[in-house]
Amino acid sequence: MNEPSAEEPSRFEVRCLDPAEVDARWDAFVTRSDQANPFATRAWLRSAAETVGASVDHWVVLKGQEWIAGLAIPFRRAFGSVVYRGLPLAAYSSVLFRGSEGGSSSSAESERLEAGRTLARALARRYRLASLMLVPSIDDVRAWQWEGWRAIPRYTCTLDLTAPGRPADSVRRHVRKCAEAGVTFDRAWDLEKFWSILDETRERQGFKVSLSRASFFALAKSLRDAGLAWMATALSAGGEAVSSQIVLSVPGTPGAFMWVAGSRRSHLASGVSAWLMLEIAAEAGRRGHRFWDLCGADYPNIARFKRELGATLGHYFQVEAPRSALERWVMSVKRRHA
Repeated sequence: MNEPSAEEPSRFEVRCLDPAEVDARWDAFVTRSDQANPFATRAWLRSAAETVGASVDHWVVLKGQEWIAGLAIPFRRAFGSVVYRGLPLAAYSSVLFRGSEGGSSSSAESERLEAGRTLARALARRYRLASLMLVPSIDDVRAWQWEGWRAIPRYTCTLDLTAPGRPADSVRRHVRKCAEAGVTFDRAWDLEKFWSILDETRERQGFKVSLSRASFFALAKSLRDAGLAWMATALSAGGEAVSSQIVLSVPGTPGAFMWVAGSRRSHLASGVSAWLMLEIAAEAGRRGHRFWDLCGADYPNIARFKRELGATLGHYFQVEAPRSALERWVMSVKRRHA
């Protein structure tokens, strides 16, 4: 499905892939990209889309046969329209560019700008209400803005696993306290125990998981089976699971990504959450990752906690396709009631 030329002709072609092309080349492209992340893999896209009854299109920008950029778009059909459908528990839904291969920085910048504009035009024509969360390494969103997309700054914290920052004094005290209490690190995969902790955390903090227990279990298991998900749990001296987290990462790529986590109310004062975070950072480093994206720092308490671990605060961008006046009103109502 080729897109016709836009008002500004592009030297690149933009195309929606057929399933055979996706199966043959998509994951290899993701892994080689500087923007590699688990939310762009076929396993994530297929499994997460199934939980909400969505389909997924895979788009590429090509120069000849070379893929310059790629982007997966989950969608649903409603009232005769093709509507973008964000996937549950997804930190990012980002365009990916081909890996760096030398050359001048100006030519690479020019290529990314043109590829981004080509994609932005194609998506705006095909989907309603498209909204993408670009990974932090994409710091230039002019291509999207030039095509009328709205860019919204968001924030996350990242731990450098090769040269970790110094945790705050309060975190170091918690770590010593947990070590003295006999807390241990467990790598076992146990969704039943994890769900129990997550459910307690959800009730205490008043947030929604956005998936039923059955759907969450199916998604988590599929990610585990694909080698994208691993679990880390803090056990008390008596062997009770008191804090747990599922981390997502693509083996052989630089980044690990925080996904879902929870802690028992009875152990919050012990600082076990901070203890577990630092243990996970060490485990991610042992797995060969160079950074750990803690996936979100938009709220004051969350940002403070993550910064105290020694993480660096950074921004990323959400980009939204042009909307009609009615669509803008509908989305503003949804945000007010979210």
